[in-house]
Amino acid sequence: MPSPAATYARHRPEETALYNVVRENLDTLYDAVDEGALSIALPKFVRKELEGYLDCGLLCRRLRAHSMRRLPGDPACGV
Repeated sequence: MPSPAATYARHRPEETALYNVVRENLDTLYDAVDEGALSIALPKFVRKELEGYLDCGLLCRRLRAHSMRRLPGDPACGV
């Protein structure tokens, strides 16, 4: 008996609480570190990982690298 075809369900990190906390507070974290309010330094790879996490769920950002255009009707893309 053949197995049923698996269906792909896209992960939606942009709908999680963690994603929203990072998105809403990342600039504040950067400002606090840059202004010395926090006595830590964020290496470039940490910033790259955080920003990559925010990009991971937004199809418009992943596709823009290939097409350099926004997806119509995608509010995350600003269109």
